[in-house]
Amino acid sequence: MAVGFPRVNFIEVMTCTMNLEMMTNGGIAALGNSSYSEDILPCTHFSATDSYGCIMKAIENSGVSIKSYRDLMVWQIAIDLVTDIYKLTQFFPAEERHGLVNQMRRSAVSIPCNIAEGKARRSSASLLYFLKIAQGSIAELQTQIEIAQQLQYTEHYKVKFIWQKTESVSKMLYVLSRKIETHQKVKKND
Repeated sequence: MAVGFPRVNFIEVMTCTMNLEMMTNGGIAALGNSSYSEDILPCTHFSATDSYGCIMKAIENSGVSIKSYRDLMVWQIAIDLVTDIYKLTQFFPAEERHGLVNQMRRSAVSIPCNIAEGKARRSSASLLYFLKIAQGSIAELQTQIEIAQQLQYTEHYKVKFIWQKTESVSKMLYVLSRKIETHQKVKKND
């Protein structure tokens, strides 16, 4: 990541988040607006106060507010996912370099790029549109991972963590999209 940009303490937030995930099999989402942080929303059966408070404590301790797409946890995890996919596919057969390897890498790169583009457009409608494209790219990537396993290009244990990361990003995008849709409905009714 680029030096000089404020970042959420990834380890601290993810530790808290993973504890919630393990207990509830829920998801989280990162959403910010231009001036303040309302960035991590749990999708669990915990009360909003309990789970939201745990994650927000980590955010508050980091002193980070959401000012750009770089501050979104979902974008940060998606960037890590890209790195994981590049590392995984470097060991695929050479004949797949322009086939499955290229497709997997393009799908993975598409995820954070669409999150960034949607956030940069500074409108809820645009963000929602690009989050849905990112969600589609996750489905593509998951399909490609499954194909790679069927073709025995990689072992299950090598992709288990990557698969879990795609699931986490997918849940985060879903919850973020729902939050934006709810916010749009509230604004419309006001």
